[in-house]
Amino acid sequence: TLWTYVLPSLPFTAILVARWVAAFDYHRSSWTRGGALMVVPVLISLFVALAASGLTPLKTEKELVGYYNNIQKNGDSPLMYLEEMPFSARFYSRGSAREVTKEQLADIQDSNIYQRIYIAAPSEWPAERVSKVSASAHKVMENRRYQLLSIDTLSAGQERLSNVEQSYPGGW
Repeated sequence: TLWTYVLPSLPFTAILVARWVAAFDYHRSSWTRGGALMVVPVLISLFVALAASGLTPLKTEKELVGYYNNIQKNGDSPLMYLEEMPFSARFYSRGSAREVTKEQLADIQDSNIYQRIYIAAPSEWPAERVSKVSASAHKVMENRRYQLLSIDTLSAGQERLSNVEQSYPGGW
């Protein structure tokens, strides 16, 4: 998915193609080779054009991490990936994204150290499974592989406080 993976192979590929063209003789039996020589660059150009235009979706977390960076405020949690974090999330977040287990997430929610917690969960999770992460979890963004969930810990704490106040209207 990165050009730096492909670029080192290009000089070697060019040498192989050049040797193949140099060995080309113009007999009828070698027209197949000539046709292949013409088709391969066209196919490669077509693939590059499709990849550059964005028609072939890549497995990257660039958009999700960028969205998180735009909406994140002071007091919010770092971006957390539930169970497994892809390398591209580490790369685009410059190492600030974290990988957490369900147990660690529960501990973070109980600690109330963040105003809002951002969790990236697999996009194939249905709403019922998302609600098991937290009752106040709601989806704010989704990409090909993950959905970004926001959990408002302060509003959950305020809901608990208002429930207590309703139970004890005269105060403590």
